[in-house]
Amino acid sequence: MTFRDFDLKRDLDAVTRIWLECGWIDQSQAPWLKDFFGVGDALVATIDDEAECAVHSTPGAMNYLGETLQLGAVTAVTTSRVARKTGFARQLTARLLARQAEQGCDISALGMFDQGFYDKVGFGSGSYAHW
Repeated sequence: MTFRDFDLKRDLDAVTRIWLECGWIDQSQAPWLKDFFGVGDALVATIDDEAECAVHSTPGAMNYLGETLQLGAVTAVTTSRVARKTGFARQLTARLLARQAEQGCDISALGMFDQGFYDKVGFGSGSYAHW
């Protein structure tokens, strides 16, 4: 297993396979992944030199009380079937968050997909019960 930066030429086919496995896209939508991963920052975890988990972030800014804060948005976390339950997603997400901090991001945001997963890297989604 290796953790490394995403390489568009080297990893795009494997990441496309992962997204298809996860059901995040269908075959007709696959071509836009090149544009999506061509922007921002991404890391992959590999098994036998093939990407099996990928995390992606997009830079941005947020205005809070008149101050512009640098934002790092976690915009995708995907893991292939063979790499599930390995801790890859959690480890890569934590590395991505650390990289955002090193790059000067003041805050991080994310799109939720699995309640409970992000709790492990410091995010919480609030109460699961509606009052």
